[in-house]
Amino acid sequence: GRLHTYWQGQSSNLEKKSDLVTVRNIVRSRRNPKDAGDLSSRHELLTEIDSNLHPGLFDIVKNCTYVGVADEVFALIQHNTLLYL
Repeated sequence: GRLHTYWQGQSSNLEKKSDLVTVRNIVRSRRNPKDAGDLSSRHELLTEIDSNLHPGLFDIVKNCTYVGVADEVFALIQHNTLLYL
């Protein structure tokens, strides 16, 4: 089945996002019954990460360009005109 067939009525974007996550979890649990228990903890972890991320750092990591290796530990990335180690 298609995910849109599970939607019931109109709701806010937050409710739709929550409903979509619920539907995805249900579909995944039907496809992979062994993994069903792991999905809730994974979802909780992703929710916690999303609520605690730093917007500026997230933008840098999301939109950076890998430049190269500096040494055994560090790498160089570029974001806009800045170079980060």
